[in-house]
Amino acid sequence: PMLLPLLALAGARRWRALGAWLAIMLTISLGCTLLMGWSIWPGFIRMIRLTASAYHHLGVVPENMYNLKGTLTLWLGYSRWELIQILTAIALGAGAMMTLALWCRWTPRGMDLELRLGLTLLAGLLLSPHLHPQDGLLMGLPALWLYAALRETPRAGRIFSVIAALSPTVFLFGEAILGSRLGIRLPVLGMLTLGI
Repeated sequence: PMLLPLLALAGARRWRALGAWLAIMLTISLGCTLLMGWSIWPGFIRMIRLTASAYHHLGVVPENMYNLKGTLTLWLGYSRWELIQILTAIALGAGAMMTLALWCRWTPRGMDLELRLGLTLLAGLLLSPHLHPQDGLLMGLPALWLYAALRETPRAGRIFSVIAALSPTVFLFGEAILGSRLGIRLPVLGMLTLGI
């Protein structure tokens, strides 16, 4: 989910913000290295490679994911796992290019910032390689930014408020009752609705 927001900063030429993010990541990495030693990094890289291609091991169950990979897995099944991996990588690449285009030569005005931030984070969640059910809480941030933008327009703000108020109940009971029977998870439908 971090790739597209970082590309948004690059596209908008927010070099200080990118530098601050890099400094924070380097500080965290240095702290981890000091606490646990240099030997953690080869294992970390190996674990990333393993989980990127994992299917029903290491806690990775794509059918339960709230993203494009989860939806494609429900539609195509495990027999097409390599195709699913290729399609999700292509979609992430396309999302990265669209994010750069969305933010390139952008100048802040009105509700434009909130809309762009909300859509960028939403696309980052939908296109991320892994979005497990517990990561679904991340949907709140783009929802808040989109609401901040849409509250300026009364009718859209009211519609969005109703959707936002009903979503937790629908997602909770819908997931418990329906699960994957629709061929798409309800939170994915919720994210698509937010995007539209």
